[in-house]
Amino acid sequence: MKQQFFRIGAVAKPHGIKGEAKVFPTSQDMDRYKDLDSVIFMSDKDSFEKRVLSVKMQPPFVIMAFEGIDSMEEILKYKGYDIMVKREDAIPLEPGQHYIADILGFKVISDEGEALGLLKDVLITGANDVYQVLNEETGEEILIPGIDQCILNIDEDKEEILVHLLKGLRD
Repeated sequence: MKQQFFRIGAVAKPHGIKGEAKVFPTSQDMDRYKDLDSVIFMSDKDSFEKRVLSVKMQPPFVIMAFEGIDSMEEILKYKGYDIMVKREDAIPLEPGQHYIADILGFKVISDEGEALGLLKDVLITGANDVYQVLNEETGEEILIPGIDQCILNIDEDKEEILVHLLKGLRD
């Protein structure tokens, strides 16, 4: 089942005394914050939706104000909460792109037919994404560059990722 919410940040700390939050962004597209109408605050114990009143960029943070939160004490209660958006409010994808949350746990298979493990995470780096694959039976972890030469196909129906391992990616 596809994830219905996507994490776009986390409340890091208050900003000033009027209830604004310094949010650590986890989205690659910084412009996406400017178009938000509402977000979901989410923790292990709690979740609720808040309307976004304002957004300012202050790298590395996004300064956000929310309806009904108007003091430093109030926003402090939500320090560490994830800031989420509904799937329908996520940034639309280009053809051939996939939401990371949708492909985590997929089987990763080499173009030589070897089952390498499951996709554990996708690391966002400056140059290109890196697919972190874990074989739970052997404990082997393989880091695969998210480039066309390595990531050959992602089949959401089969929940499989076909990869080509460049020389030197494995011990």
